Amino acid sequence: MGTAALIDWEFTTTKPARITADTGIDSLTHALEAYVSKRAHAYTDAFALSAMPLIATHLRTACNDPTNATAREALMLAASQAGMAFSNASVALVHGMSRPIGAHFHVAHGLSNAMLLPAVTAFFGTGRPGPLRRSRTRYWVRRSVRYRRHRMRQTGAFLKSDERGFESAFTQPVGP
Repeated sequence: MGTAALIDWEFTTTKPARITADTGIDSLTHALEAYVSKRAHAYTDAFALSAMPLIATHLRTACNDPTNATAREALMLAASQAGMAFSNASVALVHGMSRPIGAHFHVAHGLSNAMLLPAVTAFFGTGRPGPLRRSRTRYWVRRSVRYRRHRMRQTGAFLKSDERGFESAFTQPVGP
């Protein structure tokens, strides 16, 4: 097992927007699920609460401008933090349901997370109790669910794999 990791955002600048979007949503899902986990604690909360706003702030920019150093660096930091959070607190139903969908339908992991996250978070709500947890978690759940529903209503469409950027990747119809 490795003892160190080199994390360099410059290796990601040539990847298509679809990969950036999928991995960003996967990281957001890691952070959110770790935060509401029954196994969460102060250490995991600190990483999850740092990762979520970084992803929300920088994902669209990184998809639309792959060479934006600020956005790419922030996403790499957020992905690392979300990874540390879920490695110590576990993930939940979104990942539990996402893996079989990916395997059976050959859907990218981040894409299947994106499809499941709004419905699962809306259904289960906030996880463990506490005023900070309730208010913070509800904020991220509402933001995710509202955005996905708004974009789907606005375009009558779903997710599509393409390289034109964040907006088109999350608003074009899928399939033939």
